[in-house]
Parts: sequence; structure tokens; C-alpha cells
Amino acid sequence: MRRGLIGALVLVAFAGAIGPNMSARAAFPGRNGNLAFASGANIWVMDPGGGKPKKITGGEFESSEPDWSPDGDRILFICNGGYYSHANKNEICTMSSNGRDRVKITSDNKGEGSPTWSPDASRIAFSRTDCMDWEKCPLQVFVMNIDGSGTRQISEGDHAYDPVWSPTGNEIAYVQDCDIFITDADGANTRNVTPERGTSTLGSDNPCEMAPEWSPDGKSIAYMCLSDTEPYCGTSWWNIWVMNADGSDKVQVTEDPGGLSPAWSPNGKRICFDDGEHNRISTIRVDGTGLKRLTSKDGKSFYSCDWQPV
Repeated sequence: MRRGLIGALVLVAFAGAIGPNMSARAAFPGRNGNLAFASGANIWVMDPGGGKPKKITGGEFESSEPDWSPDGDRILFICNGGYYSHANKNEICTMSSNGRDRVKITSDNKGEGSPTWSPDASRIAFSRTDCMDWEKCPLQVFVMNIDGSGTRQISEGDHAYDPVWSPTGNEIAYVQDCDIFITDADGANTRNVTPERGTSTLGSDNPCEMAPEWSPDGKSIAYMCLSDTEPYCGTSWWNIWVMNADGSDKVQVTEDPGGLSPAWSPNGKRICFDDGEHNRISTIRVDGTGLKRLTSKDGKSFYSCDWQPV
């Protein structure tokens, strides 16, 4: 997410309220570092081995959708926006891993969401809408340089959001019409890798797959899925699934009450997510075993996790 605020708003428009901020995340190989995630209007970090979450934003910035840089030194995020602000106030910012040295990359007031680093940290993929009228201003996926220059649209048609880079940087996955598409980084050679037909609770004519997340080795994609009926993922809750990068061999990872916003660990062995019932940050092995709840049910909602490579 990996569902960003804009993706969430699309879902709200389709189906009523569904929890905040599930954006796609790039997974970069390395050793496992800290987790970053959002709660309320701030970003928090914590050691996945234990300990308490530490808030690293506040003040003038309302912050959401954290995304670790490939070297683990900086965090890309949505600032002056998020779940508690109007989407058209969302901008893209970056900061150091301790929340300092904040830099605003965009200042266009066009409603950015789901920012994600390219593997070489030179570019950002993100979604954008020009207004809150979905009929007039469909979401689209864009790519720009890290300094905000060279913005280029790479998607077309209906709402497109939740972009994420492949580990090679040659491809980008994103969501459109409740399906996951993969395109070359320049927008060419676009194909649907989840074309199964069925009946979704979101009123679509297919299961709804969202928040794609490439594994660090580039061989697999984790995502969240919901459908009322077969061909697969028929359940009343969103759950985390994993498939080959070409869309084959889909395997369910979480069980009801489900999971949202998957993010791979840098070593590729675990997936971070927020559960579908209490918005707690949890991790689980890729085979569905070894579930660990990391945040408590204390009234706070934690969501949109990402795992730091070190």
C-alpha cells in the first residue's frame, strides 16, 4: 500500500467506509530494520522485535503513508493531509528516519497519494487527482524525479492508484478497477495479472484485489483481496494473499478477521500488515504461520506499515 488515502476514498465512493490508508509499498532487500506506520495524523516507528511505538511527526505536518527509502535512511510520506484532512491538501514529503530534515516535494494542491520510491531512489511513483469529483477527475498514476521535476502520467482510463516499483525498477504495479495491473516504468506494455471474474462486495464484476507489494526478490506479489463468491478469496473480510509476479499460483496468507496493507520484510520471510478487525500492526510468515501482534487494542488505529531495509 500498501491502500493510500486516495485509494481508500475510491473504495468509500464504491462501497462505504473502509479503514484508512492502505497504500502500496516497495520492498527492498536487506536486513530487517524498524517498522514505520501511521496512526491518526502522525507517523510512528517501532522495533518489530518488541518495544513501544515512537511518534516521529507532529506540529505543522499531518502525516500518513510512510515508505522507507532503499537505503533505509529516509521516509517518503503524505504530508498536510491524510485521513483527517481533505484529500486535495495532500502533498508528498520526505524526512530522515527520526522525523527530522523534512522536505516538501510537491506543492500543487492536486491530491497526491500512495508515494513509493524507485529502487535507485531517483524517482517516485504516486497517484494524483485534480479534484474530488471522481467523474471529472479520475485518479491516475504518475512518475516524477525525487526533486519533483519531470512529472509524467503512466496510466489511462478509470481510476488508477496504489503504484509500487518492481525491485529492478523496470516495472510498476498498480490497481485499476479492483484488479492489479503491471506496466513498464514508462507506461508501455500494460497487462492485467488478476483478471478473474466473480462478484465483489464493492459492486464490481470481479474479486477486488488491492495494495500490491513486490517481494524483495521480485518473484512474488503480496496483495489484499475481497470477494463474496468464487473464483477465489470469497470471504467477508479483506485478507492478504501472495501470487507469482505473473498472477499465477495465488495463496491465502491471513485468515479472518483478515489483513490489510501488506509489506514484505527486507529478508523476504515475513509480511507486515494491519489486521482487519482492530487495525493493529502485525507480522506473519509468508506461509501463514507465526502470527505476531505488535500493537495493542488500546483505542488507537495503526495502519499502512512499511519495513525498513538496513
